Formats: sequence, C-alpha cells, structure tokens
Amino acid sequence: MRYKKGQIVFEFVIASLIVFAVIFYTIAFVSGDFNSRHVRYSSDRLEENAVRVTEMLAGSTGNGIFSEWPKLDTVKMQDFQSMCTTDYIGLLDNLSLREESPYISYIHMNLTVSDGTTTYINCGRTPPEGEGKAVINRYGLSPANKIARISLFLW
Repeated sequence: MRYKKGQIVFEFVIASLIVFAVIFYTIAFVSGDFNSRHVRYSSDRLEENAVRVTEMLAGSTGNGIFSEWPKLDTVKMQDFQSMCTTDYIGLLDNLSLREESPYISYIHMNLTVSDGTTTYINCGRTPPEGEGKAVINRYGLSPANKIARISLFLW
C-alpha cells in the first residue's frame, strides 16, 4: 500500500488516542493519591510534634512543668503561663513548633492543665473545629494531690 504525504492512517489516530487516555488516567490517579498521602503525612507530623512537646513538658528542665514525675510544679506552671501570655510566638519557638519551608509558619497550640477544680495553665489559641489537629492527653499529680489532666491540641 502506498500512502500520499500528509495522510493520517486511521489506526494511528486510534493508537494515539489510547496512549493519551492512558497518560491522562495515570496523571489523574497519581495526583489523587498524592493528595491523600499529603493529608496523612500532615496528620502524622502533627501527632509526632504533639508527642514531642508533651515529652518536653513532662521534663523537669527547660519548658518542663514537673518538679519530678508525676508531681506538677506550681512555679514552673506559672512561668509557662506567663511566657504564653507575654510571648506566645517565642514559646512556640522554644517548643520547636516553627516550620520554615517554603515560608515561616507556626504550628499553633492550646495547652490546658487542670485537676477538675483548678486550672493551672490555659495557654494558646482556641483550636479550630473539624479535622487537621493532633490531640494528646497526659496525666500528672497536681500541687493539691489530685490527678491533673494535661491536654495539648496542635494544628
């Protein structure tokens, strides 16, 4: 069979359409999977940071609020609350809750320490409704010798 210049073979058109359909399907599949992986990665990263921050708070040095485990220290909790009130962004820096790529942003927090009758720390912003936050609860012994709940929300 001889073809003239400029003619398109019907089989070539069908094969081209199939190749473009497969490429389009692959791109759509990969981009959809990427979004779900990104959401899972963000959630896991928040959980990791929340556990790390509560471990820092459980210490007796630095930003720790315990005199020794499991006894909460009144003075350290007052210092923490004071820093939260006067320099919230500085506190986030001290807790390593700064993310620097592609621009500087912060992981915000809400920390509450209460034994049911007394609230020792109420620090941070109000957590948003819905998903996209990590919640960690820990317990210690308050200065009044009651079980105190330490609730940390990160978003």
